Amino acid sequence: METHKLNLFDFGPLHDSRKEIDQTLRNLPLQTGDILYRASNAKGPLGLPFSRLVGVITKSAYSHAAIVLMDENEPLVLEVNDQGTLKLRLIDWLDTCYTNQFSVFRLKKIDDELKSKIENEIQKIFHDDPDYDFTFSDPNKFYCTEAVSYIYSKVGTPLVEPETIKEVAKPYAYWILKIGSWLFSIFSDTALNFNQKMYYVGNSKKGMMSSSKTYEVYRHN
Repeated sequence: METHKLNLFDFGPLHDSRKEIDQTLRNLPLQTGDILYRASNAKGPLGLPFSRLVGVITKSAYSHAAIVLMDENEPLVLEVNDQGTLKLRLIDWLDTCYTNQFSVFRLKKIDDELKSKIENEIQKIFHDDPDYDFTFSDPNKFYCTEAVSYIYSKVGTPLVEPETIKEVAKPYAYWILKIGSWLFSIFSDTALNFNQKMYYVGNSKKGMMSSSKTYEVYRHN
């Protein structure tokens, strides 16, 4: 989940090594449909660390997902955040990483036909340019993990089933989010829908990272 404004002049911790990382990922090589997982530093009202809280609740080092599109030999990234729908060069996407950790996951079974279908769905999202879904419940908008899950569902390869917050969070964490959402609604006139099933990054046991259809091909620590 990503809800912070990006200051293009503030580089993340991977900035100095971005060219080496970019080359390493090209040498994998990256391919269309690869999923990028990383942390984010989204803040809620009163400066509450919303994304980091989501990571703690879902027992994950990550809270944000994006997807790769290869344009000939150039890796591009579909990035959905509070600026909307973005098409970033991989080397620029690395600058948006809040920590020095990220992972690349890939479908276990993928061929050129499926890659082509994935590319078409990514291009449709670029064309439609949907706004960011701050409530995680607007059918005409997307949030980061939803966009990735949507693409794979459209090509007939759903990764995981969405879950409600109550299904994911322990009771104490659920009420922390309830209170945080109430505060957020006061300051931004939006709030989480606790009855809405949502997608989240998660870990090897729950969430998108637990999908039996994908595996990790690269991790940067």
